[in-house]
Amino acid sequence: MYLWVFVTTPNRTVANKVSSYLIRKRLVACANMFPVSSMYRWNKKVYRHNEIALILKTSAKNKKKIFSEIKKMHPYKLPDLTAFKVESTKDVKKWILKSLK
Repeated sequence: MYLWVFVTTPNRTVANKVSSYLIRKRLVACANMFPVSSMYRWNKKVYRHNEIALILKTSAKNKKKIFSEIKKMHPYKLPDLTAFKVESTKDVKKWILKSLK
């Protein structure tokens, strides 16, 4: 079993910066980026924004470090960092874990 870390970013520039940093540091094996439309309440107002969402594929042992690194570089005051346990084929899991520190 491994993790998917999900987080939204304000644009593709930030998404690329976060993804490439985490991949270079071998904290994630892969980053999937895709456009999303988000609606949320913040400070008593409802907002709608187009964002770029990331799914970052990693191991459970890297979760805290990934959360910490994203918080340092993310422009949002409160980036929504969520981790999901994921099951996949043996080969995919092996590739992900081999790609990490």
